[in-house]
Amino acid sequence: MRLRKARSGSEDAVLDMTPMIDMTFQLITFFMFTLNFSNDLLDERVRLPLADSATPTSQSPQSPVYINMSREGLVYLLGGEAIDPKADSTAIRRHLAVEAQMAKVNMKVAGVDTSTGLWTTIIIRADDSAPYGNVQKVIQIAQQTGFTKFWLRANKTP
Repeated sequence: MRLRKARSGSEDAVLDMTPMIDMTFQLITFFMFTLNFSNDLLDERVRLPLADSATPTSQSPQSPVYINMSREGLVYLLGGEAIDPKADSTAIRRHLAVEAQMAKVNMKVAGVDTSTGLWTTIIIRADDSAPYGNVQKVIQIAQQTGFTKFWLRANKTP
């Protein structure tokens, strides 16, 4: 602690806050790197189906796009908008078209050929009671937009 003479002649204690601020930023950085922010749990309204053959993948998806589907078969888009893919697929198509355009730009910057398909993986998290026809419709919309990689999420049977 450094002591500094005041104008009146008495000594005031001045505390140097730099080491304390440095330590705070180091702790924040440590927790940011060690916490697991799992994108798989984006929407708790979706109860994933159970499957005996569900196994964790050894590789992580490249540029994943998550699609959450409710028990009623509604697709939740960003902003909480719920869309029925069979009744009105334009909002889903528009959302996936934006994602496809961003993937094409990223692939072009990385020097990857886009003619073989997009490197983005569509991860569908459908509720265990969701109508399969709606899941199939979302896959068809994504394929028409240019996506070729799909993952269906499920929980392993205990």
